[in-house]
Amino acid sequence: MEKELRATPDSAPKNMEEIRVLIKTKNFESIFHERIKLHGDVALRVICEGAEGEMLAKGQAWELQKDAPPFSRDVRRIRIVPEKSEGRIFLEGLERNRADEGYRGLMEVQAWPEGLVVINQLNLEEYLLSVVPSEMPATYPHEALKAQAVCARTYAYGRMLQPGYPEFDAHLDDSTAFQVYHNVGESPSATNAVEDTKGMVLWTTNGRLAETYYYSTSCGRGTGPEAWTAEMPEAKDSYLRGRRITKSEMDKRSGDGMDAFLNRAEADFLLGEDPDDYEQGEAWYRWSYSVENLNVEAFSERLRRLLGEEALLDAINDVTVLERGTGGIAIKLLVCSGEKEYVIRGERNVRELLCDGHSMAVLKDGKSYLCETLVPSAFFLLTTSKIGENVVGYTLKGGGFGHGIGMSQNGAKRMAEEGRSAEEILGFFYGDCQLSRID
Repeated sequence: MEKELRATPDSAPKNMEEIRVLIKTKNFESIFHERIKLHGDVALRVICEGAEGEMLAKGQAWELQKDAPPFSRDVRRIRIVPEKSEGRIFLEGLERNRADEGYRGLMEVQAWPEGLVVINQLNLEEYLLSVVPSEMPATYPHEALKAQAVCARTYAYGRMLQPGYPEFDAHLDDSTAFQVYHNVGESPSATNAVEDTKGMVLWTTNGRLAETYYYSTSCGRGTGPEAWTAEMPEAKDSYLRGRRITKSEMDKRSGDGMDAFLNRAEADFLLGEDPDDYEQGEAWYRWSYSVENLNVEAFSERLRRLLGEEALLDAINDVTVLERGTGGIAIKLLVCSGEKEYVIRGERNVRELLCDGHSMAVLKDGKSYLCETLVPSAFFLLTTSKIGENVVGYTLKGGGFGHGIGMSQNGAKRMAEEGRSAEEILGFFYGDCQLSRID
């Protein structure tokens, strides 16, 4: 869990307009590039450690490697700057899901022993033009897109205050580890949402920058930060508390006030559906996932990797949910093998351990989805199948997609479709946090 952001509306820097985004390699596999090849749709100026270098003509391709010019013992950092402010820089071979429109702003390339680090520096608001459609479909209602823009801006501003890659002088990267950036092309609807919320971020009632986490789809329940830490916080200490994501709870908030927060909960509700749930009509609202032939060796390898300790199992005697957090999410999993017991903590680790990499999740609409690294969520009921005393398979009956903390994006979509404003949506998911504009 990341440390709490301490900036306040009064103490936060007022000149933070530029964000620095580390661009990962193809398919977001690494931060270090073996080589990069770029060109511009305008002429590009090359600046080596502050000194003017060569000029690249419009469309001229340029390939860089860490041990080749212009890099040398004295030059380990260069900047590539479009001659015109509206110019774009194109990077080849990243395999993003977009018809490439090129990157706004400038590129900085750093040479490190492990490879090249590429950083895109640009205006924060321009950065959001590509984040919002990469994180939420641009076809979603305007008020949902506005809520997403505020969340994305708040999150980005928080990383600018506390950078994710201080060693590279970068605030965040372009993957799901932070916010997906430049994976989908800019769109008029997303751009309008960014412009209509320009400068707006969320602050807590304590005057601190809110942690505006978000995820795809809820199961009708949300959870709190204990899903990551596997430690139950004091309920009064967090606005990111588990809640029911229902129409009746939204109505309460609009009327006599809302107390949608949940205490610890069981997960039996996942066996049915509640028409009051905002996302009852979404495909990911309910799903099942079955591993029919458990590969004990592969399971042991995942267990060993997650625990960071030896865990070679000849057989698995039991796999059970040891503890649930608010909303019913599984936050601790117990694995028994002979007299040995192993405990996996945190929703992501639980999801990774139970994902065998080739079984399919079957969604509510009957479609199948390949789970490559994680099962869809940690909101599930777990049953095992055995031969004798040994587990040979297991089935999850689950709901939702993502970590379940903060704003459900499909919940926001459904709320907007029934006429709720971005302010109402944000107020529902982030409690009493307040909107304020950064200069």
